[in-house]
Amino acid sequence: MVLLIAIWSLLALDQIHVVRGLHNGLSEIADPWTESDTLRAAEGYAAQGFTANWGLPDLCYGRQFPDEGTKGMLRDSPGDAATWLLVNHAVAPSADRFVYTHYPPGPHLIAGAMTAIWGTGHISRYRSIPIAVGLFAIAVLFSELWRSLGPWRAVAVSAALAMIPMFSDMMHGLSYQGYALALLLIECAIVLRVVRGAFRRHELVALLAVAFIQGWLGFDYVFLVVLAPVVITPALGAPMSRTTMFMCCVAALGFGIAHLLHFVQVALYLGGPMAAIRDFVSIGRFRALGSAYDNGVTLPSTWRVLADYLVVQTALPRHFGVSVLWLSGISWVAAWALERRSLLRGAARIALALLVSSLWVAVMPQYAAQHWHFIPRHYFLAVFAGVLGVAAASRTRVSSLA
Repeated sequence: MVLLIAIWSLLALDQIHVVRGLHNGLSEIADPWTESDTLRAAEGYAAQGFTANWGLPDLCYGRQFPDEGTKGMLRDSPGDAATWLLVNHAVAPSADRFVYTHYPPGPHLIAGAMTAIWGTGHISRYRSIPIAVGLFAIAVLFSELWRSLGPWRAVAVSAALAMIPMFSDMMHGLSYQGYALALLLIECAIVLRVVRGAFRRHELVALLAVAFIQGWLGFDYVFLVVLAPVVITPALGAPMSRTTMFMCCVAALGFGIAHLLHFVQVALYLGGPMAAIRDFVSIGRFRALGSAYDNGVTLPSTWRVLADYLVVQTALPRHFGVSVLWLSGISWVAAWALERRSLLRGAARIALALLVSSLWVAVMPQYAAQHWHFIPRHYFLAVFAGVLGVAAASRTRVSSLA
């Protein structure tokens, strides 16, 4: 346990160093575009109340960071907004007002609460909240790894995760990316706990709550949230069961309730459910079927986008530093070398993990191509499953030799 605490402490110290280096400014690694939007929306909530615009965020409120994010784009290049911002809005967006309907308002509401408490402009102080959430989630996961895998395997898995850049590099971010990964870590811990036989009412409630909050943060993690049990269970060498499917259903319910509430918000703001449906269908069609980036440049095919993610984008230093295909292949071979069982069975587990991690890219290729700076984080689930598979195989190997 001492080694796990040491790893956790190093991650905490790194976040302190990162925040000090930002000098109360935006974070280049944690998406400065959405951070600036989030901070302006937060100021709007603090000034107008959390029920203004039916609780939806105004991304252009106030004067903070006028050259950044949506405000900067609408001020300097309003033509670039025509493809995705000017879709079925009750009030035409401008550089002074843009109520955002296309995503749940969770991160904006959290930042709004911090702004209401501490005032505008205390960005370094705001970062203490997502960092605290991230460190708590890591502690929960490390603790469950200790119980599920035993001390030394837990240390090995935790150290491997801590060395992955994306595991902590957006933890300080004020948009949803850091929060979303933290919640995914907690969900992984819940699934590990259930697989080792501890499935009671409070695990069910915790899973429902985590999935709901994920849904209130954004759409992107839907496949990861709903299908994480299907990926993690076989990675541990455990059989699929009704409990596995039940966990998926509970996660889908929590995620779905959050989006139903967001739909109600948008319907109230736009004047009715049909207007909300048109809004979601329009942006959904653009993100799923669009043939160009937001600036009009032609997109490659969906298969090219997917291949680019698997080979190039995941290998960027801000994500994994190595292609997820290499990491998955290494974990497959390592697990087979330890377990000496069917190569095909191991390949099927790896393929399943990669498939689930790739689903958002495949379904929303335009969105994925546009947001290469954070969507590759989805492949954490595949990498985590690979590392778990190696740990589980080593346990099987030791048992067979005993």
